[in-house]
Amino acid sequence: MFILSSPSGAGKTTISSMLLADDDEIKLSVSVTTRPPRPGEVEGVHYYFESDEGFDRMIAEDDFYEWAHVFDHRYGTPKGRIRDALKGGQDFLFDRRMERARSEISHWAEYDYVVINDDVHKCLAKVREVLHAERMRRQRQTGLIPFVRALTE
Repeated sequence: MFILSSPSGAGKTTISSMLLADDDEIKLSVSVTTRPPRPGEVEGVHYYFESDEGFDRMIAEDDFYEWAHVFDHRYGTPKGRIRDALKGGQDFLFDRRMERARSEISHWAEYDYVVINDDVHKCLAKVREVLHAERMRRQRQTGLIPFVRALTE
């Protein structure tokens, strides 16, 4: 899970778009929404479209990392779909809801990494470095146990 969090206007959308365009191994998290699809929107690509009752069920089953009311509809980040894909090795980029960004940014001291966007290209390079480092973590290396066993036999 790769979360970009910033106040409005800091360049998060620009960095996200550039990262997604350059890196086939990361996908943007697809939110669940109670609003109807707009023309051209595809289920599972732009959003997962859910009824109010279905959304309520997901809340009751604790199946959201977070959710929020935005205007007359609700949006949420689904745990189940994300967890299944993460277990399969898929990386996800999360763009959290804008009304939460102010409170999230106040927790900057708890972040694993802090990158200041004073130059979009330098910022993107730093974000790529962070993503690369996270992909190299031992626990992310699928197939490592059989590889090591084969070396020691």
